[in-house]
Amino acid sequence: MMKKNERGQVLLLSVVIMIVLAMMVVFIFDLHLAVRAKMKVETAEQAAALTAAEWQRNTLNLIGELNLIKAGEIMLEDFSPPLGTAEERLKESTEFVRNSCRAMTEMQSRLSFVGPLIAFGAAQQAGKYNGANIYDREKRNSEAFFDEDESRYESESNLNSDKKYIYDDIRDYRRKLEMNSRYLDHEYCHYYAWREPYIRMLTDIRDRGLAMRGSGINMMNSITPAWLADENVYNTILLLHRYGVETIRGYELKYWGILEKPESFWEGNWWKVSYILSAFPQQSEIYPIYTAFSTYTPNDYDTLESIYRYFTNNETPILQPELLAEITWCTYSSEWSHTTTRHDSGWYDGSYLRDKVKDTFLYNGPVAAAQTYERIQTVSRYRTDIAPSTTGFAQTEAAAQRAFRRTTESGGIVKEVPQMNFLVGSDPRFNDVGGVTAKVLGQLNDNTPPHVSGLILPVFHGVSMIPSTMFSYTMFRAEYTNLERFLMWLSGLNTLFPPTISLVDDSGNQSIIPSSPPNGTSSYYEALEILQDVRFRRSIWNPDYVLYSVTFEQAFEDDYKYNPSRNSAGLDAGAGWLQQAYVGPRQYELGREKEYDWHYQYPDDVDKSKYLLTYKNRPGKYVTNEEYYLYTYTGSGGEYYRGQNVGPPRL
Repeated sequence: MMKKNERGQVLLLSVVIMIVLAMMVVFIFDLHLAVRAKMKVETAEQAAALTAAEWQRNTLNLIGELNLIKAGEIMLEDFSPPLGTAEERLKESTEFVRNSCRAMTEMQSRLSFVGPLIAFGAAQQAGKYNGANIYDREKRNSEAFFDEDESRYESESNLNSDKKYIYDDIRDYRRKLEMNSRYLDHEYCHYYAWREPYIRMLTDIRDRGLAMRGSGINMMNSITPAWLADENVYNTILLLHRYGVETIRGYELKYWGILEKPESFWEGNWWKVSYILSAFPQQSEIYPIYTAFSTYTPNDYDTLESIYRYFTNNETPILQPELLAEITWCTYSSEWSHTTTRHDSGWYDGSYLRDKVKDTFLYNGPVAAAQTYERIQTVSRYRTDIAPSTTGFAQTEAAAQRAFRRTTESGGIVKEVPQMNFLVGSDPRFNDVGGVTAKVLGQLNDNTPPHVSGLILPVFHGVSMIPSTMFSYTMFRAEYTNLERFLMWLSGLNTLFPPTISLVDDSGNQSIIPSSPPNGTSSYYEALEILQDVRFRRSIWNPDYVLYSVTFEQAFEDDYKYNPSRNSAGLDAGAGWLQQAYVGPRQYELGREKEYDWHYQYPDDVDKSKYLLTYKNRPGKYVTNEEYYLYTYTGSGGEYYRGQNVGPPRL
C-alpha cells in the first residue's frame, strides 16, 4: 500500500525524463545540422574538383590536337608536289607554315587561359548544384583601401561583405591584373592579347556566384631549406612545446631531418632562407595546366619521335629542319616532372595505399583542388561547463568528475550560452588543410607518363579523385600567405634572436635596428625560438644517443632517458622519446602475438608487470616508441608499412 508522502513520485520521475529527452532532442538537432553541413561540403567539393579536372583534361587534349595539326601542316608542305625551284618551294612552304602555325600557337595560348577559367566557372556551378552557397555572414572583413579611380572595387567590396572569402580574392586579383607590372609587362602571351578577356571572364564568373575556391600557383618557389615552408613543422613545434613531447607528432621533425642536425648547425644562421618569387606563368593562375612553349632544335629528337609514333606507328619520315624551326610547340612545363623523395615515397611504394602506384601515373602536373565551407548556427543554448584541457586526457577526466559532483545552480554540469556558430569545411583564410583533389589521367601508347613525350599530345583519357596529400598543390589566393610573408621577413634579418635588420643610410653608414615579425606571423617566430632550444630537440630525438645501447632491464628505468632538468654526466647521450623503448600493459597487445614477443619486468607477476616488446624476427632489439606508434611490422623482408588504404583503382 502506497504511503501518503510517496504520492507523485512517478509524475516527478516522468517530468525529469521528459526534460532530459527534450535536451537530447535539441542536441540531436545540432548533431544533425553538423552532419548535414559536413556531407554537403564534401559532396560539393568532390563535384567541383572532378568537374574542374574534367575541363583541365579537355583543355590539354585540345592543345594536343593543335600540336598534331601543326605537325600535319609540316608533313603536307614537306611532301607537296614540286612547283618551281627547290629554293622557291622552301621559301613558300616556310612562309605558309609560319603563318598557319602562328595562328594555332595563339589558339593554344588562348586555351591555356580560357580552359582553366572554364574549369573554375564549372566548379562553381557544380558546387552550388550540390548544396554549397555563396554567403558567409560571419566573415571578418579586413580593411581595404581603394584609390579614387577604384570606386567600382570599393562598391564591390561593400556589396560582397557578407559573401565568402573567395570574393575578396577574386576582387583583389582583378585589381592586380589591371595595375600590377607583373601582368602589365605581358601585353601578349604567344600572340594572344590575354588580359582583357581574362578579366572579363573572371568578372562574369564572379557575377554568377562564387562558392568554391580552386587550386592556383605557388607564389614562392625554390625555398631553401624546404622545411621552413611547411606549416606542419611550426604547428608540430608549438603543440609539442605546449602538451609535451610524449607523442608521435615529434616524428614530423625527424622526418624532415631537423633533429638529426649537429650542434654546429644550430650555432650558425640555420634560419636563413632563400626563395624565388614566381614570375607570371603566361597562363591562367587559377586551375593552371602548366604548359610551356618552345621551338624545335635539330637535336630535339624526343619531339620528332613523339609525333612520328602518334602518326605513323614508328615510321620515321625525314622532315626539313627549316620547316620545323618555324613552329612553336606547346610543351609540358617543369611542374610535370616527378621525383620521388623520402618525404612522399610512401604514396608510391605501397606503404600508404594497398598497391604500388602504376609507373604510368608517376607525374605531377595540374591538380584540381576544391575547398568550401559552411557556417551553422546551433539550436541548443547549453554547453558543458568543463573548461577545455590544456594538458591531457587525465586532467580533462578529473575536471569532468568535479563538474559531475557539483550541485549548486551556478556550478552545474551545463551552462546557458548564446547560440553559437560552427564552421564546417576549409579555406586558406583560416584553415589551409582540407578540401578534395582530383587529377587528369593520361598515358602514351607505350604505357609511359604523358609528359615523357616532351610536347603535349591528346592522350588524356579520364580524371580521378586522389588523396589530398598525395601531390603538392596550392589553393588560389590573391595575396601572400602569412607564412610566405614571414619567410620574406626572415630572409632579410641580420640576426634572429633577437630579430634585427641592417639599414644603410644615404651616406653609406650601416646601422642595426630591431625588427618584429609581420602582423599575424608571431606564432612562426615563437616556433623557431622553441626549436633553437637544444633541450627541446633532444627530448624528442637525440642524435648523440646510440639506439639499443641499454639492456632490457635498464629500459624499464628512467636513467637512460634524456632529461633536460638533470646535469649528470652523460646527459647528452640520453634517449629522446622517439628512441625510448615502448613500455605498456599487456591488455593492449592481446591478439598481436604473431608480431610481438613480450619481455616482462617482473615475470613472476605477469598481470601487473610492465613489459617491452620485440619483433619476432628481431629478438634482440626492443620496439621503440617511434616504431610502435608509427609502424606496423609486415612479418617479411624486415620492412614496415603504415597500413592498407584503398587508393584510386586506376592509379
